[in-house]
Amino acid sequence: MYGAVMTHQPIDNMPRKKWPHLKNGLKLNCPKCGNAPLFTSYLKPIKTCPSCGQDWHNIRAELGPAWAAMTLAAHIIIPIYHFFIFGSGWPNWLQISVLMVLATALCLMILPRMKGLFMGIVWLFRTQDS
Repeated sequence: MYGAVMTHQPIDNMPRKKWPHLKNGLKLNCPKCGNAPLFTSYLKPIKTCPSCGQDWHNIRAELGPAWAAMTLAAHIIIPIYHFFIFGSGWPNWLQISVLMVLATALCLMILPRMKGLFMGIVWLFRTQDS
């Protein structure tokens, strides 16, 4: 197949709109249908969607969500850090303590949404066997 043009069409030849599925993942809902929650607990995905029947047990996001959550939290923390350094008269130990607690809380709040987004990406582009 030297002269063939390869296209990135889904296996079922049905073109998918990307953004609605990715938004569903960000909302912590099933990326396929958006009707059922994607997780049974904080980061444990459901085995099968009760609404659409999509199998989620073998779709893994690996370390991408953690890296994305830390990067996004860092971009939020940097302006706050700048304010603390130049705009507050707080002692250094208090500044560092507040920033560490805030950064940890932000990462923990962002992480499930990033995992939902990455699971949607993995499912959308079928990078793992389903």
